[in-house]
Amino acid sequence: MKTEIDISDKLSQHAEKVAKKLKISRKRLYSKAIKHFVEKYEFDSEDITAKLNKFYSRTDISFESNWE
Repeated sequence: MKTEIDISDKLSQHAEKVAKKLKISRKRLYSKAIKHFVEKYEFDSEDITAKLNKFYSRTDISFESNWE
């Protein structure tokens, strides 16, 4: 799938250096970066949800219990 993005010249230059250092194409670098970002976002979201579910499953948050 082709996608077009606009990035700053400075970021583009840094990406070019990193791609050369890693001996991969810019296309591959951008794909890896997006994949990493998406996986981290999904992990963080699931982790937060799991922690909240665990907390609320052990905590009595009913309205009545707060007024007794």
